[in-house]
Amino acid sequence: MLPLVLGPSAGLAQSGAASGGADPCSEGLRLFRARDHAAAEPALRRCAETNSSPEALVALAAIASLSKRSAEASDFAARAVELDSTSVEARYWLGRALLQRGDRAQAGREWEKALRLSTDHPGVLEGLARLAIDAGETAKAYGLLTQLVRTGQAEGWTHRLLADLARRKRMWGDALRHWRDAMGAEGEDAASLLTAGELAILAGDTTVAVESTRKAVALEATATTLAGLGEALFAARRYEEAATRLQRAVDLAPDDARSLFNLANVLELLDRSDEAEPHFHRFVELAPDDAIGRFNYGIHLDKRGRLVEALAQVEAAVRLAPDMMTAQVVRARLLESLERWDEAAAAIDALLRHAPEDSVQLGQWRASVVDRRDEEARAHRLGLLHLLHIVTADTASVRQIGAELRAGADFTVLATRFSFGPTAAQGGDIGRVSPADLVEPLRTAVQNLQVEETTPPLEARGLWHFFKRVR
Repeated sequence: MLPLVLGPSAGLAQSGAASGGADPCSEGLRLFRARDHAAAEPALRRCAETNSSPEALVALAAIASLSKRSAEASDFAARAVELDSTSVEARYWLGRALLQRGDRAQAGREWEKALRLSTDHPGVLEGLARLAIDAGETAKAYGLLTQLVRTGQAEGWTHRLLADLARRKRMWGDALRHWRDAMGAEGEDAASLLTAGELAILAGDTTVAVESTRKAVALEATATTLAGLGEALFAARRYEEAATRLQRAVDLAPDDARSLFNLANVLELLDRSDEAEPHFHRFVELAPDDAIGRFNYGIHLDKRGRLVEALAQVEAAVRLAPDMMTAQVVRARLLESLERWDEAAAAIDALLRHAPEDSVQLGQWRASVVDRRDEEARAHRLGLLHLLHIVTADTASVRQIGAELRAGADFTVLATRFSFGPTAAQGGDIGRVSPADLVEPLRTAVQNLQVEETTPPLEARGLWHFFKRVR
């Protein structure tokens, strides 16, 4: 809840008789308008004792309220209201005194009465707006503060509060407009410019985001401002520039999790996965409970073929954010890729419970997983092996294939390049094969293969063969 801190009402300075008289009422009001409250109070008290002056009572209420003498303030303001029920100023100070005494409901009622009398009293508008914020009535608060702007009485805090209310409603364009108005009223500093940049990103205005964060960097070239500019450039899809700024931010603040995360993602988009890897890893160390960070790291590992590690990160994301449907889909897909069929089917069942509207597509996916599981079980019973195959008659190619396999080259790529077998275009995938159907020495060699293992070059009937077991 926001604290209710109101400044002296502007309206009171224009009320009362003209200055220059010698009587205590005129003198007290003159001193009050001059903000000499210590000298004004004795004169105003004499005035109140001898003259039924609503203006004097309101001034006394204001002085007592500002001095935290809420009981006196309440008494003076109530007497002023009795004398003049149409006095907005009297009802304002009565509401303020009641608020100081903890009676928020009655304070609100007095201010509502004042609002019906006048819609341009700044203290009343602010007070009701802050009460509305505390009550969770953000739409009402927004309207009251907007009225302050319309009447030309808004200050920097008014625009900042409007920006906050708009942000709560995810009205990013309005929040940005109000924030820029606040900077116009109060001036620009690095922190306010960074906030403007962040709001501009959320509003989809990347031009303003880059412009604002560049100004912030020009004022203070710190890790924080550089990170803000990097995020703005990232949002504008200017990835190379973003990577440069974010790297500088990480160099200055190596343990800033947000900068590490953004840098890792930019590098990933630039196909610089090797550079992205340590930044993803460090981010997860620093922010282990960040579901999105875990998920993105999992996607990175998946792209690099590290499926077991990828699954661990995605499962962590699902535990942290069970409603993150994208993570649940990727988890099911990874389980399928790892041939953990029953777990994959169970993961799809969970998706069906969360998204029954997608039951047709999910049902087809589940049926496919079950069919593959059953096929795998049948192949295992029959002793069938899923193999990739390269065959060539060129001995020079045999030596090159062997060297590239030892260096870690992808078998399917080599099959496409060198094999003249009928499945070369499919990366040499010959499907499930019974070793018994192969001639020696091919039969014995494939029988002894482990999953993901590759044979040395094998000669049979004048041709050279390489095999890799997929499953």
